[in-house]
Amino acid sequence: ELMITGAVLFVFFFFSLITKMTPLAGDDWGYAVQGMNENPFAKAWEFYFTWSGRFFSELWGFIVAPRKWLWNILNPLLFAAIIYFIIKLTYKKNNLLVLIILVLSLLFSVDNT
Repeated sequence: ELMITGAVLFVFFFFSLITKMTPLAGDDWGYAVQGMNENPFAKAWEFYFTWSGRFFSELWGFIVAPRKWLWNILNPLLFAAIIYFIIKLTYKKNNLLVLIILVLSLLFSVDNT
């Protein structure tokens, strides 16, 4: 459990740092402005029926983008939870260190292009 906790905390603090340093970019500005000035639920409903076809992801954008402080908390929590559950779901009492290294390697080797 201590190694799992260490891996999860490492991911949480790493993503906390990069999330805090990352400004809004691209579509985030549109979501932030519209989320501040209009009802996020109505806007997500409108986007769903006009061009997006997605309700919950649009709602997420309209609620979270105008509140960077909330994004700074939720983003690292979600990545830490993903790592925790991947490790817990795949751990079979052998080679915990190898599993943690594999999961972290997969997380940090995602191509950014």
